[in-house]
Amino acid sequence: MSYNELTDNEVLEDIQSGSVPDNALIDSLAWRHICSIQARYPREIDPDVWHELCKRRGKLLK
Repeated sequence: MSYNELTDNEVLEDIQSGSVPDNALIDSLAWRHICSIQARYPREIDPDVWHELCKRRGKLLK
């Protein structure tokens, strides 16, 4: 199953727990899906958690 096929709740849980898989962070379509969920549920995601996720993605893309 593609990460893009996960429900909003599944992705939100991954974001909140810091368990988004590396392959989802480097795949552009999966990242777009993750960002769209973050945009829809901004109050559900701690800004520090989001910042760390973005930093992790940046390191993977280097």
